[in-house]
Amino acid sequence: MGEMQSVKKVLVEKTKGRLRKYAKIAFGILIAAAFVNYLILWKGGYRFTLKSLLRDDLAKGERSLQLKGDEFIFDCTVKKSIEAGDKEIIADVNVIRKSGLLYKQMSVNSACVDRYLLRNSRNDDVGSVTVVQGKERYFLFFSPLCYYVVEEDRSKGDLSNGPLVRTRVYTDHVTVNGNLLKLENLSFVTIEDEIQSVVINGEEVTMIPR
Repeated sequence: MGEMQSVKKVLVEKTKGRLRKYAKIAFGILIAAAFVNYLILWKGGYRFTLKSLLRDDLAKGERSLQLKGDEFIFDCTVKKSIEAGDKEIIADVNVIRKSGLLYKQMSVNSACVDRYLLRNSRNDDVGSVTVVQGKERYFLFFSPLCYYVVEEDRSKGDLSNGPLVRTRVYTDHVTVNGNLLKLENLSFVTIEDEIQSVVINGEEVTMIPR
């Protein structure tokens, strides 16, 4: 009887040993899988916190502004512009997409972010617009561009005094698809349908992919 109990005890101990071994192996596999998934997500641009993707290199006179829309957080750099009468404009936008518990910085010309030059009828590039396509609407960020204009008396190549530099005239409103819309910070607006036409200061412009 005692011998049988000893055998049973040995078998139980062996079984427990095997279970501990399998548990360690399974735990190791889970840790390895989690680490691999972490590396894949990290290299794919995903982060676990929003703060890790926010800009922290603001210059003097600039401030950060976060706007939320649908699945996006727009990390905007805001600054005052002399050309805009010392009003604040959105000088740059960092588009961050939220997917569940993860965040990802979206590059220009990605699946949902495109950037276009705005060209007038005289073939001047007078601005640009970053278009972000959300689930239910489009987010537009307009930016001015500096462009060089040569005066008529310098048109034959005499640039001794240098070319003139002009920028798009800042405005509080923009007309998109025939609808007059107020721009936030002279820069930001949302629309429901895809862009068909853009009019700035009464002048229709053409969108050229950048």
